[in-house]
Order: sequence, then structure tokens, then C-alpha cells
Amino acid sequence: MSVQALSARVDAAKNKMRTISDEIDGLAVKLAEGNSEKDYNQAMARLRSGFNKAEAEYLAARSEWEKGLRAAIDTGEMTPERGDGFGPAPHVMNRVTADQPVTGREKPAELRSKALATIERGGAFSYASDGQKEAATRAVEQSEDGVAAHIARFGTQTYADAFRSWFTDPDGFAATATAEARAALREGMQETRATLQTSGAVLPSPLEAQIWLDGTNGVEGSLKADVRKVTTTSNTWRGISSAGVTAGFAAEASEQDDDTPTLAGVTITTRRADALAIVTLEVLQDQVDFMEQIGMMFSDAKQNLDEQVIWNGASGSNQPIGLWTAIDGGSYEIAPTTAETFTWEDTYKLAEALPARFRNRGKFYLELSTFHELHKSQIPGSTTNPVIFEDGKLIGRDYALASTLDAYSDVNPAATADNPILLYGDLGVAYVWVDRLGLSVFPPQLMQNSNALRFDGTVGVPMFYRAGGDVLVDGAAAILNVSTTA
Repeated sequence: MSVQALSARVDAAKNKMRTISDEIDGLAVKLAEGNSEKDYNQAMARLRSGFNKAEAEYLAARSEWEKGLRAAIDTGEMTPERGDGFGPAPHVMNRVTADQPVTGREKPAELRSKALATIERGGAFSYASDGQKEAATRAVEQSEDGVAAHIARFGTQTYADAFRSWFTDPDGFAATATAEARAALREGMQETRATLQTSGAVLPSPLEAQIWLDGTNGVEGSLKADVRKVTTTSNTWRGISSAGVTAGFAAEASEQDDDTPTLAGVTITTRRADALAIVTLEVLQDQVDFMEQIGMMFSDAKQNLDEQVIWNGASGSNQPIGLWTAIDGGSYEIAPTTAETFTWEDTYKLAEALPARFRNRGKFYLELSTFHELHKSQIPGSTTNPVIFEDGKLIGRDYALASTLDAYSDVNPAATADNPILLYGDLGVAYVWVDRLGLSVFPPQLMQNSNALRFDGTVGVPMFYRAGGDVLVDGAAAILNVSTTA
């Protein structure tokens, strides 16, 4: 059978799975409309059986197609194209999808080529959105070689299929998996043990929030959307900052000044974070795309945690170092014009506290109640309470609401406390957030009730990842602290 015919079989089986999945989704609607639960259970059992058969057909067709494709490549009917993965000979077909295993002997350009081919030509990325593919492509093109290798290894259809089978039925996978699938999963588990010392396996690349949950997909106006983001496969990331080189004019035939800049190094260590998604057995059985939902469930938890620690994470709590933690007590912690009081004048004071090179590039960040306090104090035409919000800007600068900052509504003059309520700066220069690839996931674990004796009808999916962060350039951001004393 030709490669084209085998590919058509794969597509037909995949479409059959999608059709049954749509019917399963429709059952819930019918149940809500008043259909009996008995009819629902019978229909669900029939559809689940049909889906399992369709999935088996798809896996068998996929295996045959891969064998046919490799045979065509071996005979020269299809040929590899530089920079574009396994490209077809023009007289054979217009497009081919094929896994390209990483041997460990590739040069950096070859690794990037394989990773980009994995993203563009399907594999596990066949269900990824355009935004996810664009984010993964940026990660390959702009990050270290290890990122390309990670995507090339764990973004393939082979690994995605092996992970899915293991995740949904670990015991059955051990008994029925092909040698190729076992080898693929073994590599994913080895990656997890090397980085997190756990026995799970890394998620297929398209599901990794570290790749696709970037500023374009994150919370609007968030801190993480504006900080510098780095993707790595290392345990640490090292950066260098400098106050810059001083230039000057000189007289003819005069000796050149020594303008050597002072360099400062920053080492960011990635820290472990974890989350536990708990769902009922019914959801686990009925949600046919449950594995794909894992990435979505995790991304929300990760985004919320990342936002919080970017603001006030503390290394003593095994967290990345936050902006407030790094700036607290330094030259760029700014006191209000009037002690224990917050007024519109403090916005000007905070912006002017930055060095000249960062003042015009800065942006304000504030919590909603802080925004309200500034906004309601405006009186058109007043010189004592002037209008400071105009044309979507605060004193002519961009601003964003960030719920992780301390709130003005929580400031209590009767208590002794720090109240860092306003941030101004160029966060893309000031702060670096490092995401380490290799999100580790375990198969669903049975949960027990509070006395740890009986199963409570739910399963938990443990997830682990590593990330780090710290201020890179001192003076690129400043924080207004309305401290109070009892």
C-alpha cells in the first residue's frame, strides 16, 4: 500500500475518533435536557467501546504508515531536506509528517532543524494551536540548544502516543507497548529522574506550559507578561548586567580614556514547584481528551503561582526571588512624599527615582484598589488634585493592573507594616524569569478521605516543574512603600 493510502487510513481513523468524541460531549447535553440516566449510561458505554476500537485502529494505521514512510525514505523515494525535516521527493507527495529521532550526535543547526520540523509537520503538535506553535518556534530559535533537543525528543507523535497509553493505563502499557513506545517513554522518565528525582514522565512538548504560556497567552497586564523570559534545560541560568560604557570626545592625539565597564553577574537557580489536580472518576472515564486537559489545568495553577513569586518570592522559602524581595531595603525602595500617606504626587516621585536611561521606558503596576484611590482623587482643572489619568495613561506612562501587588485598601496606619503598593520600571530589563523544560506528570493516583482509610471517589494527578527568577539590572525598577508604624 502506498504512503498516501496509509496516510489516508490514519486520517480516517483520527476523524472517527473525533466524531465519537463529539457524540460523547453531546450526551451530557441530552442528560441535562431530561434524558434518563440509564439511557445515558448505556449510550456512554457504547460510545466508549467504539472510541477504544477507533483508537486501536488509529494506532495500528499510524504504525503501518510509519513503516511505509521509513521504507520510502530508505529506498530514496522520499528524501530529507536540509532545514525542513523529512521532505518528500517532488514527484511523490506535497507534505509528509515523520518523527525524527534525536541521536545525540547532531550539531546545533541539525537539532534546531529537527525541532522546527517537529513543530511544523505535525507529530504531537498536530493538535496545538497556532499560538502554541509560534511560542515553541520562538523557544527553539531564541533559546539554548537544549530547548531544541527537548522539543525534538518529546514533541514527536511516537512519544505522545506512548505517554498517552502509559498515563491512562500504566499496567497495560507495560504488557502491550511496542519496543519503540517503551524506549520513547523510558527516555521521558529518565529526563524526569535526572531533573526532579521522581518516577513520572515529562509531558509531550505541546502540553508544557513552560513553552506556550508566555506573555501572549498569560494574564493580561500581568508582571510575567512584561519581564524577560528565558527557557532552559539547565539547572541554572547565568546573566551579566552593566551600568554601560561611558563615551566622550577627546582632543587630537590625546590618550584614550579607560572606559572599561563594570560587569555584574547574576546566577538564577531553578526551584521545584508542584501542583495536584483532583478530578472524579467519572470525569476521568468520560473526558476522552483528559490528557490534553492536563496541560490546561496545570497552566492556570502555574500562572497564578508564577505571578505571585515574581512579586514577592523568597529564596528562603525555596522560591524564585521576587521584585519586592530584591528591592526591599535598597536604593530603589521609595518612601511616599508624606509619611504613611499615598497621594498622586507619589507617582511622579517614583518615576523620577529611576536613572535617566530607564525613566521614559517605565510602566506603572498597581492593584485595583490603588488604582481607584488615585482615580477618584482627580478633579478636572484642579492644581491640588490634577487629572493624572489621560488617554489610557498614568502621568503620561503606560500602566497595568496587577493583583499580586499589595493593595492600598489593606494599608492600616494603626499597624506596623510594609505596604509596597506601586511599581514603576522597565521589567523587560529589570527582571529575568527562567522556565526549565521538563514538566513531570504521574498517572492518576487514587485519593483517600481524611482518615486515610477509604477511597473517596476521586483521583489526583501530581505535577512538578522548575523555575527561577531574580532582578538582573538594579535601577531599572523602583517600588513605592507606604510603610506604617503602630
